[in-house]
Amino acid sequence: YTILGADAQALAEDETTPQIAYYTCLCAYFAKDHKAFMEFIPTAREYSQEKAQVNQLYLADLMEQGDTVQWLKVGREVVAEDPVTNEGIAQNILAYYFGHDDSASAMAFADEILAADELSKIGNFAKGVVLMNDKKYEEAVKYYDKAIEADPEFSDAYFNAGVCWSNHGYDINEALAGKKMTTAQFNEAVKPVKEAYAKAEPYFLKVKELEPENTHKWASRLATVYYILEDKAKQAEMEKLLE
Repeated sequence: YTILGADAQALAEDETTPQIAYYTCLCAYFAKDHKAFMEFIPTAREYSQEKAQVNQLYLADLMEQGDTVQWLKVGREVVAEDPVTNEGIAQNILAYYFGHDDSASAMAFADEILAADELSKIGNFAKGVVLMNDKKYEEAVKYYDKAIEADPEFSDAYFNAGVCWSNHGYDINEALAGKKMTTAQFNEAVKPVKEAYAKAEPYFLKVKELEPENTHKWASRLATVYYILEDKAKQAEMEKLLE
């Protein structure tokens, strides 16, 4: 690849230079020559015909070198250029942030994605996850719904939205603990709890439709929903599936 690299330098004014630089980087990557790779990657990134491959190669090299700072910087730039095509890169970056409990960076990145594409599935889902982790359940559902609009078969978005409504209902119920109330007052107080769990039901039913084989994912959640809604028949049906 050193000969090819020399050719790339010699053809600095030639329109084929980005292509040659790309192949030079490819050779340098497999030869584990990081210095040569970094020398030619700026030119290789101008090779529009293999843009996605060049970006993947660049990010792979940065990750192998342990340069997470530059990996995150370059990855975010790439996603901002085209959130749809580079959805996989966005998922990797978000996984990094969530894995390092960096909600602030995850939220900032989600906002960057949505600024480039407000309909982005991964951008809306990521923002929903951050809000969900902050226990802002009703707000989180709004973003999960947008992710579902972008991809009607996005099972994880349905599941998380269902969990949000369930958690919201649970929190309301917990706030009632220890309060002295008459039966009539209690029945009135638990209405918002039941309403929240009722909103969770269709989301979990959609997960059931999309992942029928993954029984434990949705059956336990639906069993709880039907317990709160006092639908003993459906509750028993779900519990039987968990045996």
